Amino acid sequence: MKSHAAFTCGECRTLLPGYIQRELNRETRGRVAAHIDSCNGCYSIYLQHREVTGELRQLLPAIGQADAPRLEHIWSAVQTGLGRPRVSPIQKDPARYGIAALIIAAAVLLPWLINQQRLSLSFPLPPTPVAIVQLYQETVSLVSAAATEAGNGVQSSDSDRTGLAATPPAQPNYSPVIQTGATDAP
Repeated sequence: MKSHAAFTCGECRTLLPGYIQRELNRETRGRVAAHIDSCNGCYSIYLQHREVTGELRQLLPAIGQADAPRLEHIWSAVQTGLGRPRVSPIQKDPARYGIAALIIAAAVLLPWLINQQRLSLSFPLPPTPVAIVQLYQETVSLVSAAATEAGNGVQSSDSDRTGLAATPPAQPNYSPVIQTGATDAP
């Protein structure tokens, strides 16, 4: 048998858990016991290991054992949760999602609407009624001049053939007819 002097503190401390659990053979147990008796540092570590092992022996059997009333409460909560239909977040708060959808639609459509307004502003404005009358008169004068140059002296027949009258109508087609004595009431 070797003496405890040949047994180092590191070797002893490595074997302490096996010594406490009685897992070592008889010869090794005797060497660890002899070293613990002669070394105060290893003895204090032995006491700490033995205390922790004792606490674990008391607590480990309780792990996994549940309190029966607590389990019944948990199980009833699980069954209640399984019985309820699932409600989607949209069903919980439809107003919030509706507002979010409107904001997204506005964000998508706003640039398009701004471009449409710019596009409509870039088109030329329709001619005013005065310009239409002037254009009409210029057209009639050109037709009359062409008829005169052709050597035909009858201007009214040429204007009748082209579909243009020599004078513009008294009231243009685009203005409303105003009747005297008429009221807006039915």
